[in-house]
Amino acid sequence: MSPLAGPVLRLRRDPEARHADSRIDDSKKLDAAAREELANEIKAKAESWRVAFVQVEEIDAINIYWAGIQAM
Repeated sequence: MSPLAGPVLRLRRDPEARHADSRIDDSKKLDAAAREELANEIKAKAESWRVAFVQVEEIDAINIYWAGIQAM
């Protein structure tokens, strides 16, 4: 949660999820194909999911930490 440029994107994992996937650790460690495969699997199996963005101007105004909190 600390981009050098661009918006903040936060994907939240439900801490009470019963079937947490051990492959999901850090998306930057996965290649594009693995990320796409997992994204499709998560979306298909999830009760619900959401993507939240905080735009660059807001990050500049409130800082990266609070932008991440806001996205959550």
